[in-house]
Amino acid sequence: MDKKTILIVEDESLVALDLQARLEAMNYFIPVIVDTGEDAIKKAEELKPDLILMDIVLLGDVDGIEAADQIRSRFDIPVIYLTANTNQEILERAKITEPFGFLIKPFEERELHITIDMALYKDQMEKRLKENEERHRSLIETMTSIIWIADASGGFLAPQPSWEKFTGQPWSEHKGFGWTKKIHPGDRERIQEGWAKACRELSLHETWGRVWNASLNEWRDFELRVVPIMNLDGSLREWVGGVTDISERKKVAEELNQYAHIVSSTSDMMAMLNKKFKYVAVNAAYMAAFGKTKGEFIGHTVSEVFGDEFFDKVIKPSALNCLNGENVNYQAWFEFPATGRKYMDVRYSPYIGVGDEVTGFVVNARDTSVQQEMHEKQIEMEKQVQHAQKLESLGVLAGGIAHDFNNILTSVLGYAELALEDMSQASPARSYVEAISESSKRAADLTRQMLAYSGKGRFIIRKISLNEIIEEMVRLLEVSISKNVILKYNLSKDLPAIEVDVTQIHQVVMNLIINASEAIEDKSGVISITTGAMECSKAYLKNAWRVDNLAEGLYVYLEIADTGFGMDKEAMEKVFEPFFTTKFTGRGLGMAAVQGIVRGHKGAINIYSEVGKGTTFKILFPATYDSVDTAGPSPDVKDKIPVEGVVLLVDDEVTVQTVGKRMLEGIGLTVVTASDGVEALEIYRKRPGEFALVLLDLTMPRMGGEECFRELRQIDKDLCIIMTSGYSEQDVAQKFIGRGMTGFIEKPFHMANMRRIVREAISKRN
Repeated sequence: MDKKTILIVEDESLVALDLQARLEAMNYFIPVIVDTGEDAIKKAEELKPDLILMDIVLLGDVDGIEAADQIRSRFDIPVIYLTANTNQEILERAKITEPFGFLIKPFEERELHITIDMALYKDQMEKRLKENEERHRSLIETMTSIIWIADASGGFLAPQPSWEKFTGQPWSEHKGFGWTKKIHPGDRERIQEGWAKACRELSLHETWGRVWNASLNEWRDFELRVVPIMNLDGSLREWVGGVTDISERKKVAEELNQYAHIVSSTSDMMAMLNKKFKYVAVNAAYMAAFGKTKGEFIGHTVSEVFGDEFFDKVIKPSALNCLNGENVNYQAWFEFPATGRKYMDVRYSPYIGVGDEVTGFVVNARDTSVQQEMHEKQIEMEKQVQHAQKLESLGVLAGGIAHDFNNILTSVLGYAELALEDMSQASPARSYVEAISESSKRAADLTRQMLAYSGKGRFIIRKISLNEIIEEMVRLLEVSISKNVILKYNLSKDLPAIEVDVTQIHQVVMNLIINASEAIEDKSGVISITTGAMECSKAYLKNAWRVDNLAEGLYVYLEIADTGFGMDKEAMEKVFEPFFTTKFTGRGLGMAAVQGIVRGHKGAINIYSEVGKGTTFKILFPATYDSVDTAGPSPDVKDKIPVEGVVLLVDDEVTVQTVGKRMLEGIGLTVVTASDGVEALEIYRKRPGEFALVLLDLTMPRMGGEECFRELRQIDKDLCIIMTSGYSEQDVAQKFIGRGMTGFIEKPFHMANMRRIVREAISKRN
């Protein structure tokens, strides 16, 4: 038998040469290899091959599909397509040319052999069908991958060799009705019943099932189509059938079904649109977010579904870039009709169609609201931490400056008071010394303000009514504000008491009133002072200014509202920062001190302000259910009676030693001084039992007051020790809880206060 001639049309030389070697091994003749559609048409006309293997994508202007169409119509030569592209649009276009088969690259030799056999056999059958129209018409209708003929009773007569390859078994196993035994048990009864019915009715029989492939050791899926061939007298002549191996197709279909299931069940919103911005596909999440059905999307443009504004603002800018071949990614907040406000990570990907042309784009939008909210909270927390660290650093600085400044003031104020004590009322220099004393006290007030900002400014805590504090300040407030401003009081009756340092609350009120007056400027206005009590939830306190973990419960509030120019959001964010001020001049420390005082009292601040409409500060203090304290004790008349004893004064500042020594000697005491804890211990060990009292500074070089206190207590557990410091009594007392600190004297020393505390300590010891 003559060799069949096959023309190879392939633009990739390696693929073409490999294909040539395979075909020659199968005993086919390969006269030439061409790589363009134009050459394929030319060689088909010259050589008239039995079969052409045609690559779809070729060099030149004519692709494989167009070349095959011309060859089939002009020369009636069968064509098998070679392709690596399974794009549905390409396959549909190729089908129109009525190819004799498809080979998907890469393909196996068995598949190549079967497909060529099938194509050649199909071509042969077509030519025979032209001689016998009726018989061959039926054959053409049933022609598939594997052709076989059965006798009138239905027994196999002559299947193609490809049937043996399809089943992996010799013909002897299938002849007659042996083929039914190779059908899967689950399909056998159904197929046999259908076949019996077709035999009774002499009708077309179509079915599907699974057949065992012995060589592959697996079940293969097939489709079966059988038609009866009739004699001229109307009697049944034979059956012609076709079997198609659909195993791979089923696998692909299953994979596609799995992908479709994944896409439909994912929480990501997904949609595909074509170049005209019409919806081609949408998944369940996309429909759910917009509250629309599939029918409301598919075949409709974005403008038709959502309107021109949505299309122009949301879809079009990214879609145009995507249709130019770009991948687009962005994040933004969206308001969805059905699911509400979401922060979405949106991706646009171009969809590549025939000829590597962008035919549309895919939208994938993922809900990242939780992550975004956490990110925003983290940023806010970082801002708060940075703010807290800045305030803490400035607080430490302010506290340190105040402490050192108090040591200086101790000598200035102490010497001034000693000078006044020794100076006659008629002395012409007395007014100057009194001025020095007053200036020192004002400087001491400034150090208290710095300590208040640092959170170390609670000096004397009392249970008192907020109304009482305001009423004590009425006269002072009235002279501190502009004459064009009216003070309006709204003081609630029967307020619970609060535990505060009254002096510091005075400072809070004064700073807020002065700020309110300056906000009104030279215009007429009103400042309202309101007090009251309210139950505060954690949610309410959480929104207060720069506070953390306040306990919910009853709070007493002070509200100071003005009709001034108000503040914008930026100014409100900075209002408590040290040295920030909206005025042309001013140190800007007042509001920072207010925040420090309120924070030190475990209180909270709320601000309400609007430009042009004024500002309201609401200060909250925890309420206490205890009764208010009565006024403090009157000065003891015994203060002027001399006392006796030896006192050890320990301080690293020489001026403080000198002033303290003079003050103590003024009430009859003998004073021994030491510059630090080490020197104090040396002196005390040499003279045990001699000292009635030790005045011990907290902060000193070599050995500080806390360590020295501990060592002195080990020597004499009953020793009277009074601590001195520029910090508050509460801060110092925390360090000596349970250690038996006798008392505390605040710096700068006030002579009357110092002498009173020392007298009381020595009197108790005696």
